[in-house]
Amino acid sequence: MDYQRFENGFVMRREDSGTIYVLYVNPDGLNGPAIQFTAEEYVELGNAPDVSLESPAGRYPPDEPFAWLFMRSNHPLVTGLGGAVAPASRYDATVQDTYGYAFFHPVAYMTLPDGQIIRYLTGSYTTGWGYVD
Repeated sequence: MDYQRFENGFVMRREDSGTIYVLYVNPDGLNGPAIQFTAEEYVELGNAPDVSLESPAGRYPPDEPFAWLFMRSNHPLVTGLGGAVAPASRYDATVQDTYGYAFFHPVAYMTLPDGQIIRYLTGSYTTGWGYVD
């Protein structure tokens, strides 16, 4: 999994599916809204970062594979992430996809670099995420 932390959230990319997750953290430190980009959208948007992409003073620029996202998306969650607080990193994540039965919509459980587990839910009207106790 590729991972980069920002002032107001983090971005992750699953290597198995190519899915990019943008997860916003509310000012109270709790989970907020989220969006995802599919592998097809990733290819369609391209994967060539603009070397002129600037970051706020004291922050890191978005690294590959996330730089293209910040150059080509005007989505409020992407633009609201702020500057990167660390370079992108790669780690071995545990991922569990759940479909059907109790969950009408797909749910993915994923570990973060610090071992925390998050739940990512894709719904009809909203997409969200949260920490799992």
